Amino acid sequence: MTVGHELRLTRREPCQTCPEAEEAAHFYTSVFPRSSILAVTRYGEGAPRARTAMMETFVLDGPELQALNGGPDFPFTEAVSFCVRAETQVEIDDLWAKLTDGGEPGWCG
Repeated sequence: MTVGHELRLTRREPCQTCPEAEEAAHFYTSVFPRSSILAVTRYGEGAPRARTAMMETFVLDGPELQALNGGPDFPFTEAVSFCVRAETQVEIDDLWAKLTDGGEPGWCG
């Protein structure tokens, strides 16, 4: 919303560019409880990736996020990180196992 010359952000949502937005959103919502897909915007007919997901809006246990389908030209990077608070080491280990299954673990602090 713009008031005079001042821009005020009324809402902020992280957006992660990844090669397959739909796959990423479904993966993350399967890992975290109380998560769901809210909306899918698809490329239209005639687009190079017609009918595939262009943008996915989803909730991960509260916060709303977006995944932008960058296709093969924009691979997933570690440019965006999410801090997840857990009550126990068992929860952390469970999440770590799910998030790294089939992938390659990066550095963890």
